[in-house]
Formats: sequence, structure tokens, C-alpha cells
Amino acid sequence: MLEAQEIAELVTRAEARIGEMLLEVPKATPNNNPHHENDTAVDFVKPKGEIIRELGFSQKQAERLQKIAENPDVVEQAIAEARENDDIVSRSLILARIKDVELEQRRQSVRTVEPQPLNGKYDVIYADPPWRHDFGDMKNRNVINQYPTMPLEQIKEIDVPSEDNAVLLLWATAPLLDKAISVMEVWGFSYRSCAVWDKEKIGMGFWFRGQHELLLLGMKGEYRTPQTENRFSSVYREARTQHSKKPDFYYDMIERMFPNGKYLELFARQKYSDKWTVWGNAL
Repeated sequence: MLEAQEIAELVTRAEARIGEMLLEVPKATPNNNPHHENDTAVDFVKPKGEIIRELGFSQKQAERLQKIAENPDVVEQAIAEARENDDIVSRSLILARIKDVELEQRRQSVRTVEPQPLNGKYDVIYADPPWRHDFGDMKNRNVINQYPTMPLEQIKEIDVPSEDNAVLLLWATAPLLDKAISVMEVWGFSYRSCAVWDKEKIGMGFWFRGQHELLLLGMKGEYRTPQTENRFSSVYREARTQHSKKPDFYYDMIERMFPNGKYLELFARQKYSDKWTVWGNAL
């Protein structure tokens, strides 16, 4: 009689084989009309999506099976570890391991731009640090799968080339609000206020499902406040797009709030315009 562990292994290998077969099915043929005069029965192949539906799989299920098939080493390692620990291998475990492998590969392949020495000092600093979140068992969260993050102490050690009188606009997620304020203080700025970016799309969270990010404003020394006509609402609403990308709206907002500033963006992922000096990682 088969034990549960053996059954789980058989199921895992069967799913991997199904995934292999799905990978072999072409997504489309040059002409998939079986009644076309130049087609033959041999040449005709049903669209892959139709085959998946006929097999009773959803598109998501099919993608997961193909992902398992693409990572045979991960599958075999998971089975071996399950045997060693007298445990049962599962699809969710294998997919989590694959996520870990992909994360490491992505981190290795990210093009990191070595920060160049900056000339002079800046009085308007805009920063979106690659915060390191602690998601516990949520290993497959996309938030940590996009680019290399930095530990808090390493972020604090950055020597920000700010003038004696300057303003800092610092992005922070709700769970890291206290850490962001501590970074602001170490960098020499005192917290003054904040704005909210409403991303429109709801996300994940242990307490509240996050739908916003905070833009903290800190001041160093004495810095002029914006003219009345250049003071914006504290809430801006725009749907989030790719991971970590902030709306271009905020560049325009900062330039209007501080029109004569010398602008520096830390951890820049793009160069918005020639008005800005950028420093950090470009993705």
C-alpha cells in the first residue's frame, strides 16, 4: 500500500510531466483553420488555450504546471528533502522554492549603476530608498522580488550632500514609517509633514491591505515654504503601474513647490529631466 509521501511524489512527478507536455504545445500555428485548402490534418494544431480548457485546467493552473516543468532541479531537491525529513512534498512548496530561485537570479541580473561622486550640495532632495521589508512567511511577495534591497543601517550610512538649509522628500510605506523618520533624522532633517499617494489598487498587508504610500517632508536648517499657489493637496490619486515606480506628477509638484531648487534624486530609477541630478540604481 502506498504511503502518503509516495503518493505525493507520484502526483508531483505527474504534474511536472503534464507541464512538460504543455510546454511542447505551440501557442499558435501559421494557419490553424482545418478547412484551409493548404492545411492537412497533420498540420493543424489547436490553439494552446483551447487545449488547456479541454483538459480542465485554468490558465493559472497551466502556468504553474509549466513553471514546475521548467525547474526539474528544484522539484528533485524538494522531493529529496521531503524524504529526508519524512515530510510530504507539495506543489505550493515547490512553487515557493522556484520563487526563491527566480528572486536570486533577478537580484544577480539587476543592472546596478555605481553611484558617481556628486559635485557640490543640493537643497531639494528626493529619495525612494529600496527598503527591506520583513514579510515573514510571505516568501513569494512581488514586493521583494524586483530589485536588491538595502538594510536600514546601510541606508542610514549614506552621506547625503545637502546644503545647510534644505528640504527632503522621502518615500515610505506604512509599515516602515518609524524607520523612515529615523533615516530622515540621521540624514540631518526634521520631520515636518507628509503627503499620501492613493494607488487606487488595493494590495496586501497583515493589518490593513495597503493602498497608499507616504511622502514624508523634512527640513534642515531654515528653508522657505512654497508660495500659496504652489501648495498642493496632501492626497494624490493615480493607479500604480510597475513596481516601485512613482507617478511623474511628484517631479512636477516638487519643481513647482521649490522652483529655484538644486534638485537631487537618491536611488533614482530614471532621470526625469536635465533639472535633476540622479544618484543610485537604474532599473
